[in-house]
Amino acid sequence: MVKQKPPSKMKTSEIIDELYDFEDEKRGDELDEEFISRYPFNYILDRIKELEEKLDKLESDFSKHSHMDGKLVKDI
Repeated sequence: MVKQKPPSKMKTSEIIDELYDFEDEKRGDELDEEFISRYPFNYILDRIKELEEKLDKLESDFSKHSHMDGKLVKDI
């Protein structure tokens, strides 16, 4: 078995390369945690994307409804 460096001792490019082809789930989690700790904005950007998708879904659901006397009424 090839001895693997701990993620904290790896270059960011090495982490990225290994993230594409890790085999052990635990190793993948370690690599992911180290990468996020170096670049926390990646997590934030992913979270923003998830929230935008949820907002788009809510907006599309809302457009299927109309307001009547201050209450939400579903169009039939």
